[in-house]
Amino acid sequence: MHSLLVGIILMMMNILHSCEKDSGTEISYKEKDIEIEFEIKHNHYTDWTYNQSMYEVNIRQYTPEGTFEAFTEHLPRLKEMGVGILWLMPIHPIGEINRAGSLGSYYSVKDYYRINPEFGTMNDFKELVIKAHELDMYVIIDWVANHTSWDNSLTLTNPEFYVQEDGNFIPPPGTDWADVIELDYTNQDLRDYMIKALKYWTKETGIDGFRFDAVDFVPNSFWQDATDELLTLKKDIFLLAEGAGIKYHNLGFHMDYNWELYGWGNGLMKRIYE
Repeated sequence: MHSLLVGIILMMMNILHSCEKDSGTEISYKEKDIEIEFEIKHNHYTDWTYNQSMYEVNIRQYTPEGTFEAFTEHLPRLKEMGVGILWLMPIHPIGEINRAGSLGSYYSVKDYYRINPEFGTMNDFKELVIKAHELDMYVIIDWVANHTSWDNSLTLTNPEFYVQEDGNFIPPPGTDWADVIELDYTNQDLRDYMIKALKYWTKETGIDGFRFDAVDFVPNSFWQDATDELLTLKKDIFLLAEGAGIKYHNLGFHMDYNWELYGWGNGLMKRIYE
């Protein structure tokens, strides 16, 4: 039993962290009984992520006030609990057209450059980041690159940024996400816009990284460009991909998900339990 637990722990460490190798090192990886060789192109491992607990923050629900200011007061308690990385769910304004329910989804972004006014101001958010850093904690924010709300300002200024059918915007194909519409990453101007927005938040707010939503929906070539730009801007930035697979490590991400560990399909932990 002890050896099984050790094996699981070692496997999870391999899943959650990208390989700490020199640039250009070729390594082997066994996935589903297939030996896969791939090359680590980046030598950028973010040391401060070692042995850190990550806490997903829902600002709206965390306190009765639902604001950055109110949440900031709880940072010392979270620090005492052992939290090291604060992952804030999307903090941008939420779309109103076709919104999901009365409050809407955080992942229906109306403006990439603004703060959700329900949470407070940009200065309130910056103060949250400062206070977290004073406690030796780190802050990353959720970033939705694949789609926007129906009333995002880009629908008016740059409708060519979107996938369209018969001149109409469409939700992401193969999903039931009716409150959002698909961006078109064949458009280079869109790619440039998104990378510029990411760099803006990195420079202006002092955040420590991003958790990228639905990375499988966005072309790998974009992620390669985006991570290169961000790592050049801030060499110790932390980039988390909401996707599963060794390819994301080679695209510049430091960490990814493993959906098959538990709960998806015939998950490993589920099989061990049964």
